[in-house]
Amino acid sequence: MGAQDFDMVASSIVTIEPGKGRAVRIRKGSVWLTQEDRNDYVLEAGQAMQLNADGKAVVSVHTPTLLELYRADPWAVRARVERDARLSQSKALWAAVRRIFFALASIGETRTGGNP
Repeated sequence: MGAQDFDMVASSIVTIEPGKGRAVRIRKGSVWLTQEDRNDYVLEAGQAMQLNADGKAVVSVHTPTLLELYRADPWAVRARVERDARLSQSKALWAAVRRIFFALASIGETRTGGNP
């Protein structure tokens, strides 16, 4: 499900072979994308689209561009990555709270000489 990155320089062209569930996402720059169905699309940074599974797509750029090619919907992949990041952050936050709690508890024990 991971992405294949294309760091494209100005005047680059890449042909994407057909495949079910393929999608592109533009991370930087912009592209002109033509599919075999003769439809043309201009995609800017942050935009993505599902490709037609029946034919090749040709991508051309005029400025440096970072393009990601997915075998699955990039928004679903992004949502999973963001969910995992939030889970990791909450685990880290909980661990920090526990450390603070135990540090405060040990300070309290030190002040009272270990007696409650």
